Amino acid sequence: MKKHMTLSEIRLRGNQALLAELGPVDFTRFMQQFVSRGDYTKDRDQWIDRLDMSDLDARVKTMPVRTKRKAG
Repeated sequence: MKKHMTLSEIRLRGNQALLAELGPVDFTRFMQQFVSRGDYTKDRDQWIDRLDMSDLDARVKTMPVRTKRKAG
């Protein structure tokens, strides 16, 4: 009968599989998605209160227009 792995063992084996499949650079980029930096709620309150609709409108108008590429 096969013994169940601990969460630590599962995490290690999963990381090893990702590293083998993605390589070291893309594995690192993938893992960086899950690293928490700071307090999002606190940081969000600092910038969201300073935005108004005219700011958003101006930002949208300065965004480059993206065109659809033809399939093929």
